[in-house]
Amino acid sequence: MQGGKEVMQGGKEDKQEGKEAKQGGKEVKQGGKEAKQGGKEVKQGGKETKHGGKEEKQGGKEVKQKETQR
Repeated sequence: MQGGKEVMQGGKEDKQEGKEAKQGGKEVKQGGKEAKQGGKEVKQGGKETKHGGKEEKQGGKEVKQKETQR
């Protein structure tokens, strides 16, 4: 009888391993969410380049003002 109980315990351990495999699948989904967040960061970077373009235009105005003062 005791030998039979040990075999049943072994079966329970196999079920626990199956649960761990499902948890691993959830981690993959979380990784997908992180990839989407990365895409948002790229868009923010695009906005920063537009601001940089505005700064260049302001710099051009300063050059014109200096020329008129001379």
